[in-house]
Amino acid sequence: MNPTHIAPLARILLIASIALTGCGAASPSASGPVASAAPLDGNAYEVTLAFPGEAPVQDTLRFQAGRFESTACTAVGFPQWSDYHAQVDAGAVAFAAVTRSADGTTMDWKGTVTGQAVEGTATRSLSGRIATASVRGARR
Repeated sequence: MNPTHIAPLARILLIASIALTGCGAASPSASGPVASAAPLDGNAYEVTLAFPGEAPVQDTLRFQAGRFESTACTAVGFPQWSDYHAQVDAGAVAFAAVTRSADGTTMDWKGTVTGQAVEGTATRSLSGRIATASVRGARR
């Protein structure tokens, strides 16, 4: 290749890589999707958790910057925010999140938001015992 063509070619490649990165193309060191693209961000839902054989628990599920919070879980020592994943399909948004407390208890959340309503499940794993609650509520 002619040496006078190397500098323009390098410049074109540099500009192309900057343009791709700025348009959201992932680089090998990218850590995942852009949090602001999460479809439930900015929403909160007042829900009732109903575990079999237990009194219902009032909770608020919050979604912000690609993160999920159950205020009932936060109140008993879970970290405030955990990552969530969501997918829009035919006007509904399916979401999933797993929250883990320092003592090893986990809550595996799965739900669907349709319009103003949310429903789903929260599966709790506590000291080797697993229980699944129904989750129902509405946007606040």
